[in-house]
Amino acid sequence: MKIHLLPIGLLLLLMSCRQTAKPINTKQADTAAIIQKADTTQNLKEAGPVIIDDADSPPDNGWTDSLLTAYLKSSHNKLITMAVADTSIHEEWLFDSVRPMGKSKYFVYNVGHDYNNGDGVVFASDSWVFIDSATRKLYESQPDESLKEWKQ
Repeated sequence: MKIHLLPIGLLLLLMSCRQTAKPINTKQADTAAIIQKADTTQNLKEAGPVIIDDADSPPDNGWTDSLLTAYLKSSHNKLITMAVADTSIHEEWLFDSVRPMGKSKYFVYNVGHDYNNGDGVVFASDSWVFIDSATRKLYESQPDESLKEWKQ
């Protein structure tokens, strides 16, 4: 059996080597090329300043962070006081959205910490807070979805 396979294998090898390559016809693409200008100061001046007008972005002036830090230090929420007292837990806040209510806009933050539940790390919410952008007052969300002003 092995004797018959050897001549057949050699015959197939010779036949495959004798084939000529077929030329490949390429068609010209009908797409336009995009030419990008190099980043130079002249091109940046021509482009003008980039203005991001995003109504759902948090303020970047720092007063909300100061207010939230004070809230964590002297909150009456039991979940937050327990988390702050435990040095292994890093209590933090995540910006959620901007909500217009009446004549004011409120910045909504989720206050909580990371928790490993065995399947992975999840963010455990301890409180939802609303900050009035006009008066700079912080309000705690209550279970009945009402807002209660937080006082230090």
